[in-house]
Amino acid sequence: MRLDEVNVVKKYDTPDMFDVHTWDEPVPFADNPPPAFPTDALTYWIKDFVEGEALATQTPADLSSVLALVVIGASIAKKYRIEVRAGWTEQPNLFGVVALPPGSRKTAVFRDVCAPMSAYEKIATEQMKSVILRQKIKKGLATKLVEEAEKICMVKGGSEDSVRTHMQLAEAAEGIVVPASPRFVIDDATPEKLVNILFRQGGKIALLSPEGGVFERIAGKASSGTDAIEVYLKAHAGDDIRLDRISRGEEFIEAPAMSIGLAVQPDIIRALGTKTGFRGRGLIARFLFSMPFSNIGNRNTNTEPIGERVAALYTECLLDLLACEVKDGPITLKLTAEASARFQKFESWVEPRLGPGGELTDLADWGSKLPGTAARLAAIIHAAEMVGTSKRVEAEPVSVDTIRRALKIAAYFVGHAKIAFNEIVFGKVHDDAKCILKWLGSVRKTRVTKRDTFRAMSDILAKAEMLDEPIRELKERGYLRELAFKVGKKTEVAFDVNPKIWENTNGAKSVVDVQTTEIGTGEQGVAGAGEAF
Repeated sequence: MRLDEVNVVKKYDTPDMFDVHTWDEPVPFADNPPPAFPTDALTYWIKDFVEGEALATQTPADLSSVLALVVIGASIAKKYRIEVRAGWTEQPNLFGVVALPPGSRKTAVFRDVCAPMSAYEKIATEQMKSVILRQKIKKGLATKLVEEAEKICMVKGGSEDSVRTHMQLAEAAEGIVVPASPRFVIDDATPEKLVNILFRQGGKIALLSPEGGVFERIAGKASSGTDAIEVYLKAHAGDDIRLDRISRGEEFIEAPAMSIGLAVQPDIIRALGTKTGFRGRGLIARFLFSMPFSNIGNRNTNTEPIGERVAALYTECLLDLLACEVKDGPITLKLTAEASARFQKFESWVEPRLGPGGELTDLADWGSKLPGTAARLAAIIHAAEMVGTSKRVEAEPVSVDTIRRALKIAAYFVGHAKIAFNEIVFGKVHDDAKCILKWLGSVRKTRVTKRDTFRAMSDILAKAEMLDEPIRELKERGYLRELAFKVGKKTEVAFDVNPKIWENTNGAKSVVDVQTTEIGTGEQGVAGAGEAF
């Protein structure tokens, strides 16, 4: 029995459900190119380096650009803060993550972008060796004096003089601090180890890795009952961390400033939505996402390395920022009146778009932090602008041009956040829906059963129930209409297929032709954010 001959229980009131003219145009899965990183918004020495790095390694400029912003933010963290207005300041550390498939040369880019910071760590470690050794010796001697005083105190039965001497020596020994060997970069650490590193490094560290293992570590601790997420939340915001350790005593970290730069596979981004507490507690909202298209398969195999002068200038400028010492910091950077007015206009643009029906309503948690992110970007650009000049970073107010450039980069992150959150929330559903759509286009049937659809998709869907969400998505987009029909005493489910999937009355490409782009790219677009910014 053919489907068009069965006893239809539910159908739609249309003259001819198979007539192309009775169907509306379906809403496509908009796989538009993601926004390109606006390297022209970067300071010249950063711009030249990231563009040269992208060309030399044949990688998207997004990777080196996002990582460079994280590294520079880490270099000035705990030294400067930016004041948006009275009572609102932001520190410049960033959490950034770039999604690229395996084989994208992420490790090479990480090595080159982070090289000056790693080199400075070696220099600082060498300089501190004698200081650390001296303090260790003093601490050891002072400890032995305390032990001897304790013995004397016991022999004298705790006389007043012996107790006083013991206390004085103990206090002196306690006051001798052995500094930790300087560390600026780590590539992995458990949350407990991270707290200890922050404690020993004065509340500042950069976690930079071409892998995404940090997410698994956070998720593992969160599921075991350890509040690992809180450590990252506070280290991003600059909220004090206070932990009591049985073995190490209390660890108090005032205004921590951790920076994170990661390059992960796209599947890692999609899996973030499954991690307990990641979105509900605001961890995902603190990350700046970059989701560039991979250029694997289109790379030039005969490229020159990055220019020596470009690489040397990047290294020199970054070392200057790292070596900059601020006493009694962090120093607060102020905005000019014009810059402040421009920033307020930007805030006014963001706020209504966070509400119901707004452009950012589906990622309101992330969007709520967008003004703060823009301020952090402005602080980074401002500091970078001052390098190599006779001006001190804090001596000059943040200009309106710096704010405009920061907002241009913020617009880029808005576009990519939409892609990332689409993957986090809908990624698997949309991929399955696209596979179904491609199959419908190949079989060219005007009506299919749910059973036939599952058979066709059984290689990617383990159970028939897994069809429900992608089918619902296709119905909402106008690709399918559901109907039920009787086969004996059983009710079967079938779907009428929008004929516009494979034919177009204007002679344009079919919907299926347009939609067979790479799976996993997600819906994209900035919806005018660049112009509004």
